[in-house]
Amino acid sequence: MALTLLRPTLKRPLEAVCQRRWAQYRSKLEEKARLEGFSGIDALRNAYADKITAQKRRDAPPPLHPKPQRPDLPKSQRPPPEPQTDWYTTYPMPEKPLFVPSPHIKTLDQIIDLEKASTLPDKELTAIWRLRHAKSSKSVCAVIPAATYRAMERVAIDVPRFIIPVPCASNRGFVIHLLQWMIDRPTRTSTVMFTQLAEFKMRREFALPHTSITHYLDLMDKRGIVLMQGQVVGGRGITPNDVHWLTMCMQRFYGAWDAESEESMTPERRERAAKRRELMDSFSRGDNSFKYEELLEEVMSLG
Repeated sequence: MALTLLRPTLKRPLEAVCQRRWAQYRSKLEEKARLEGFSGIDALRNAYADKITAQKRRDAPPPLHPKPQRPDLPKSQRPPPEPQTDWYTTYPMPEKPLFVPSPHIKTLDQIIDLEKASTLPDKELTAIWRLRHAKSSKSVCAVIPAATYRAMERVAIDVPRFIIPVPCASNRGFVIHLLQWMIDRPTRTSTVMFTQLAEFKMRREFALPHTSITHYLDLMDKRGIVLMQGQVVGGRGITPNDVHWLTMCMQRFYGAWDAESEESMTPERRERAAKRRELMDSFSRGDNSFKYEELLEEVMSLG
């Protein structure tokens, strides 16, 4: 599945499902607010804030790496337990992206003749790269402008993990997916892994991603482009539309679209970009200012 330079055409059936689901979600909240005598959804949310927080804490799984307690210390001398946060922030969020070796990821010179590829015109190189991945419906690929990739990586350094809701085709809610960036300087690659959050909550560090997307940075400085390819694992219930949606959302939240026209951005567009960044920062910090409803609203506006 080839992705046009970071701005592919949105799949209309998926967009329609999203809009219907979001409309139903809002209408139910508005009806509940009216029946209980509140002025709107915000007033209803504020009234139920304590109950919502308490329920989320009860449902939250334990942290991945709990701090061991010294058994010889009296209870009075033991440090107090760390406060719990919402289920989507109970996992350690590293302040920096994961700079790790990638033994299972091929370098670009293992995939193509890098010396020859560096001499090809952009149009021809793009065609060859897409042709390599055209045979498999489980492959994704793109050729990305260097400025666009750099914009995404700058955000990834601060927010290496984030969540993206994907609407169910059955029009029954959303499935939450966790994305994680891993940057490997020695191999000049960066990989984004997508995992269903339910899988991550159940298996934690042993959770298996259903999709991985690797950016190859070898031609970034010399040619001003980054080659990207990805692979979807079969049998995980992930469709091409789901991968398309996840990739689009990743690009939007990590600033790819804004990088293309930063100088000509309207005030309204700048405001929306700032709102997306604040959502990501609040998620990464794990504080209570992160609102899942705001994330849904932003995702629904994709297009």
